[in-house]
Amino acid sequence: MLLHAFCLPRFSNSRGISTPTLLQCKHPPRFDGMSRLEPRRLVKDAEKRRLVLCSSQMDNRSHICQTIHQAIAGGVAVCAFALTSLVPSSAATAESVFLDGCLKSSKVCAGLTTPTTIPPLPTDFPTLKNLEPPSYREFTLANELTVFLVEDHELPIFRGTMLILGGSQADPPSEVGLSSIVATVQRSGGTVALPYEKLDEALESVGAAIEAKSGVKATSFGFLGLAEDAPRVLELLSDVIRNPAMPEERLEQARALGLDAVRHRFDSAAGIPRRKMQELLYGKDSPLARQTTADGLRGITREDLLRFVRTWQRPDAAVLGIAGDFDSDSMQSLITEVFQGWEPAPGEPLQPPDLPPLEDPEAAEAAAAEAAGAVYLVDKPGEREASVLIAEPGISLQDPDAPALDVLDDILNGFGGRLFDEVRSKEGLSYSVYGGWETPPTHVGLFTAGANTEDPAALIQAVESVLDGLLSDRPPTQLEIDAAKASAKNSFVFNFASPQQQLSRILTYRVLGLPEDYFIQYQRAIEAVSREEIMAAAERHLHPGRQTIVVAGDERLVRPQLSGLGRPLRELPLSP
Repeated sequence: MLLHAFCLPRFSNSRGISTPTLLQCKHPPRFDGMSRLEPRRLVKDAEKRRLVLCSSQMDNRSHICQTIHQAIAGGVAVCAFALTSLVPSSAATAESVFLDGCLKSSKVCAGLTTPTTIPPLPTDFPTLKNLEPPSYREFTLANELTVFLVEDHELPIFRGTMLILGGSQADPPSEVGLSSIVATVQRSGGTVALPYEKLDEALESVGAAIEAKSGVKATSFGFLGLAEDAPRVLELLSDVIRNPAMPEERLEQARALGLDAVRHRFDSAAGIPRRKMQELLYGKDSPLARQTTADGLRGITREDLLRFVRTWQRPDAAVLGIAGDFDSDSMQSLITEVFQGWEPAPGEPLQPPDLPPLEDPEAAEAAAAEAAGAVYLVDKPGEREASVLIAEPGISLQDPDAPALDVLDDILNGFGGRLFDEVRSKEGLSYSVYGGWETPPTHVGLFTAGANTEDPAALIQAVESVLDGLLSDRPPTQLEIDAAKASAKNSFVFNFASPQQQLSRILTYRVLGLPEDYFIQYQRAIEAVSREEIMAAAERHLHPGRQTIVVAGDERLVRPQLSGLGRPLRELPLSP
């Protein structure tokens, strides 16, 4: 039997409803990414631990019931969820009855039964409220670390992110992947004062987590824990950032994982066209096209890791955001105490270094012009299906045409989208097909359309027919545009589902130099865009017949088909 228990303190929510509340749920919540704990740990220090999440497969019913009783005795209210869909109906009923009896015996909640009917779908929905930027506090420490705080008292937790400029964009050309290894070893290797075993134990003792990862423009350190443990968690975060140990053994583990990824990155044809397309449209030497190599990974040393940290990780190149159950005045004092001593490494310049340019517009334009209109074939012997990618240079997020092209994306994609209807429903050429504009905030993205298929030539023709139709005899109808706008508007609310999401957006916009209400401006731009503006944007940025095509598949099967397209057919090697 699979039991999920969600344990909270006994309190009343904002509507005055007293907890605990017993719910029936086919897919019980993971609670925002918090770690799942075994039942034996559920009741550990129950009076102090105000928030616990457990999940386990157990055959011992007496142990389950005992766990619930102990939790309640420790002052922890229990909501239990039975995954009745995983067992036959008769067994599901038996399990529901068991949990019902167990909870009744604890005098907490009752009535856990297997539903016998499905309720009707709702037909009336409230009008969505206008989106507004969240309320937050911003301040800057003397060392120029910028901090954002968002109070959220719904649950007794806090979580946050530190973003520090210097992601993969800062990788030296000969050491692509360095920033990723730095982030991995910086967290997994512990600190000078706390070797990795001690650091893990310190975090586990308070049910907290710290993770690090490298993005394109920045390295991020995410953390979470109980609100009462914020002082300890922030101290550990500061230690990880300021005093990483970077032990050789953890570097070797990260290197081994990287080498394994390099060996297997072409195992599937599906990932090949994207890698090759970036080389063709950005140029092989572009940071956007560079790939991690075995030689580069083998050349990375511990000193390279420490040098990267000294160069890039400094308070005047960082932003910190925290959301959760705290008082902003107290949290500001705590952050000041913990981070005010953080300074750039000795010998580093007074100002943080500039990131290397992410793209060379002239080189990218020349590379894209050379590849325009051609079909590139990558031989992948033994593949039954070919992976097809059609692409051309596109736009960045800041381009004025981004809202109009976003509406076109919705018209092309999804159930009822034009690509889906033509390529899958009518022609049966692929199970899944997509097409649209990538709009990264840091550089010019690509228009891409792709799918896996046994008939790549027919798929290419079908996709181009759909794109041609948008520009000629089948322009978007007003009904399609209205539906796409409604879909976009309705999806926006999910980007504001939690204070953590809103805070993450504030941090990202600050690092990218975007206005803090950019997302709301973008929503309003989508609502306001006209049919004429959409068509004008499509004509500027969509060029079927002149796009570059990469096909990865068994050459013996694919070449005869592609030869009939009447386009230049060129070969690309599988390896870099």
